Amino acid sequence: MDRVENLEQEVQELSSAELAAFRCWFAEAKGVRFPPAILFCAACNKAFGTTDGKNLGLYFACENQEKSKKDQHLSRVILDDPAAKMWLRWERKLLVFQQRFSPFALLRKAAPRAQAGVFVCLSIAVLALVIEFWELPTLLPNGTGVVVRTLLVLLVVWRFVDILLANVSITFTTRFPANPIRSVLYTIAAYLQIALCFAIFYMMLGQGHFRENVSSASSVFFSFGTLTTVGYGDLKPLTNCARFLVVLELIVGLFFVAIIIAQVAGWASASKREAGDYPLGELKLK
Repeated sequence: MDRVENLEQEVQELSSAELAAFRCWFAEAKGVRFPPAILFCAACNKAFGTTDGKNLGLYFACENQEKSKKDQHLSRVILDDPAAKMWLRWERKLLVFQQRFSPFALLRKAAPRAQAGVFVCLSIAVLALVIEFWELPTLLPNGTGVVVRTLLVLLVVWRFVDILLANVSITFTTRFPANPIRSVLYTIAAYLQIALCFAIFYMMLGQGHFRENVSSASSVFFSFGTLTTVGYGDLKPLTNCARFLVVLELIVGLFFVAIIIAQVAGWASASKREAGDYPLGELKLK
């Protein structure tokens, strides 16, 4: 009985990759056949051979990485299964978005020596200024205010999508960061920025979509209350568009708390990503 309890405890302490390898070993012991483990690169969209099932989840250095320095190759040991290949390609798409289409990627080109924390503080400051001076463009003549507001909303949507994709990529692709404490602070900053983004969305809808008047202070307070699922009821959505935004913010808030922040807290445990990229020849079967 003690041996069974010890085994259960050891299984619970395994990482996701180690657990997948354990399941493969257990299935083989019972006679169930799993697809072989392969060395697959999502950028090259090809396998570089097979490897032992115990290496599942390990990253390796793709031999074609030096030929394409612009994009990072995502190379990992996975099962030879179409679904596993598809999801690894999607993980790489997240990395490509961060490298090419993220607002921070453009800012890094303009100021390559600036730290990431400077960009995060700049993003928070810009969102706060948009909320504070939201009514200012209405004073501009000849419909210029509408154009300015539209551009501001597009920039906020761009930043909102970037926050979601970047944090999903960090959580499920990077997995174990070089500096966990810094990543925790950036995750909290991302949580704050999401609340500010939704406050701008509520202000964009304006009067008629809510029972009460929508001001900069009330929209921020309502956004934080919705994101944290507290819901004091200061603003009551009346239209389907407003209700949709509230439901979307609830889903995003729960996603951040239940998955992103929980995963960041779990970085204290060991991850195979710490081992770095293994040479291809070291993992490949002879």
